[in-house]
Amino acid sequence: RPHFSHTALPKKNDRPSWLGQDSYHILFGPNSCYGAKTLKETFLFDMDGVLLLSSDIHFRAFKETVLEEGIIVDSYGPIAGMRTDLAMEQLFQSSDKKLPPELKSTLVERKRRIARRLLEIHPPVAPGCHRVLSALKKRGHTLGLASSASVSNVDLFLSASGTRSLFGVVLCGDDVFHAKPDPEIYLKAADRLGMKIEICLVVEDSENGIISARRAGAGIIGFEGEHSAEELLELGAQRIVACLDDLLVPEQFN
Repeated sequence: RPHFSHTALPKKNDRPSWLGQDSYHILFGPNSCYGAKTLKETFLFDMDGVLLLSSDIHFRAFKETVLEEGIIVDSYGPIAGMRTDLAMEQLFQSSDKKLPPELKSTLVERKRRIARRLLEIHPPVAPGCHRVLSALKKRGHTLGLASSASVSNVDLFLSASGTRSLFGVVLCGDDVFHAKPDPEIYLKAADRLGMKIEICLVVEDSENGIISARRAGAGIIGFEGEHSAEELLELGAQRIVACLDDLLVPEQFN
């Protein structure tokens, strides 16, 4: 039996101001996506930390990359879900160091090279990834992938997991001007699918990703990993899952 972390349903007048009425209805209404009469909502997935359990690899790559610059990375949480160039800017800013454009480009490429080498050795595809995504698609759900990762890492995941054909849209960090926590990538994914963002459910594990989805106006399912269930709820997730299989047992959310 899959493990679930969840809270009681909110009361009728407890809808957060940032959560659109359509998203609220999908998550908590009488025909809720976690009710007996499941709607055919759209799932928009983050990749790293959700479908590809790569947080440890990226953490290691960042630490190795900036160590020569005298920067110690103690925690991956603050930069999880961020595009590499923005993460570099934040690391240098928090260390009160300047980051010239030339050095930033060099470090971004170095970090990506280290991460890709580690990912290629054994791609950490989440358990049940293909099976769960296939089951959701067979149930009539539309699936999208919206990741801050580079196009090469997204392609590596799609090849390793065999899920390329399951997604109606695939977007990476190179496809947007404004990366997470900006809402652009989720708004763009919904638009490419011809869906209103208010009827989309985003599956995210990071603070930056949840902020992005929240700003876009989507419903949010928090994925335990980088953050605890309590932390995900505080960030704005309405439901929490501990593994991908949890998405296949919607009645457990009632």
